[in-house]
Amino acid sequence: CVPLWVGARGVEFDWRHLQMGLDSNISLVRHVAAAALLWASGRHDLPPRLRLPLGGLLAAAAYEGFLTGWAGQALGLGPWGALGLRALGAAALGLGALRLLVPLLPPP
Repeated sequence: CVPLWVGARGVEFDWRHLQMGLDSNISLVRHVAAAALLWASGRHDLPPRLRLPLGGLLAAAAYEGFLTGWAGQALGLGPWGALGLRALGAAALGLGALRLLVPLLPPP
């Protein structure tokens, strides 16, 4: 968010500052989701039915950067398209982690 605030003010506005700000927020979502999945993998009370989806999401978190870069190149996406693809990957990872971790919460 710092490049967006510092570099995109006033007369020196450039779209690349907006891209950098959005990219840093996408990376934040991706890292928080990966940390939550890693935390869940260390739980001893994890139901056996959640182990396979957790492993799949952890593998997706590990290879998400490679897969989105490869898909962006294969589809011939520009910088904004690649950013959108990264946003979709991070959103899918975050929503998958949320869907996986909600059953682990204590009842209200």
